[in-house]
Amino acid sequence: ELLFESDVSQGIILREHTPYYIQEIEAPAGYALNSTKHWFLFCEEKDADGNRLADCTYDPGIEGIQKIPGEQIGIIKVQNALLGYVLPKTGGNGTALYTIGGLLLTVCAGCLLLYNHIKRRKEDMTSS
Repeated sequence: ELLFESDVSQGIILREHTPYYIQEIEAPAGYALNSTKHWFLFCEEKDADGNRLADCTYDPGIEGIQKIPGEQIGIIKVQNALLGYVLPKTGGNGTALYTIGGLLLTVCAGCLLLYNHIKRRKEDMTSS
């Protein structure tokens, strides 16, 4: 994940409908360099009445460019989907046992509360 924050005070300004790219220029130790340019642009289009259009129709002519909503122009979090990487899911089977155990405890606690509530109502009815 890459977090890029534009800072107007330092002259870093990102504009709508302007193609930008992210490119790895140095690989971490033990990793292969991926020098592919990953293009993106911020796209905020409005109709004649000033209403925001659902889809950006601006086409810069760059194949595979990702269009990011214009409201994210100040801070961009570039996710792995933009870069074309798919990371493996973690914690899948390891968390299932804890999830089932937690649900079982919750159901048991709810049944115990219901049992105590019904028991008290029966005692109150017999004592009246």
